[in-house]
Amino acid sequence: MFGTFELERSESEPVAFGLTHPINTFNPIEVQFHHLKHVLSTFYATPKFSSKIKVLLYGPGWHDGTPRTGLLEEIPTIATDVPPKKYDPSVPHIFNIYVLVHFVLVIIVTSLLMEYQPGELKFPMVCAVSGYILWSLTAFGWVFDQKPHAIGYEILRSITVCVMLQLTKQEVPMLPSLRIGLQVLHAISGLLLYTKQHEFSVSKITNEKMD
Repeated sequence: MFGTFELERSESEPVAFGLTHPINTFNPIEVQFHHLKHVLSTFYATPKFSSKIKVLLYGPGWHDGTPRTGLLEEIPTIATDVPPKKYDPSVPHIFNIYVLVHFVLVIIVTSLLMEYQPGELKFPMVCAVSGYILWSLTAFGWVFDQKPHAIGYEILRSITVCVMLQLTKQEVPMLPSLRIGLQVLHAISGLLLYTKQHEFSVSKITNEKMD
């Protein structure tokens, strides 16, 4: 159907998992939309209108003069003895623990903010919670990518969560001790990150030297 069928090979060959063009990021937005970005850039770079339409409808390897699904010969050769290097930057353990704890906190805060009776959930709250989840996952990706702005955005996110919990005090039923506890956890996390900025920067420089 897709023109990608290939007969089983008689010789054994190790399997290399992943993409022919690896995505070196943990940013969920970039991971989800990187192919769309590639398609659109190819669309604008293609001269003929008919070819532009084919860029949108045909396979990702298609270009003028090739079949609908592209040519197998143009797929980059993967060296079986030297597989592609996995994108796995070394991050200090404290940041791995931080992201794990805050991922759990995202689940808890989201569950509490969405604690409404059927029919009572308001659209602005849905948008706010959705934005909070997306922001959190993106910020976690930045931490693992060791982006220069990652720490600043994470501190800002922790402050935002504290404010959001306070502003929803009347609307969202929650034990005062639980609300205060979550705010304290996020405040402490922000202070911890502030004190770890130098360690974060040193780790990034070390990874760049190793590459």
